[in-house]
Amino acid sequence: SELCRSKLQKNTQLTRIEFMLEQILKQNEK
Repeated sequence: SELCRSKLQKNTQLTRIEFMLEQILKQNEK
């Protein structure tokens, strides 16, 4: 359970970073 939770946290952080990267890329396209 603890391991699963930490994995989930890492996934959430990754998703957040990917989202930020997408936003930056979109801004660069303008």
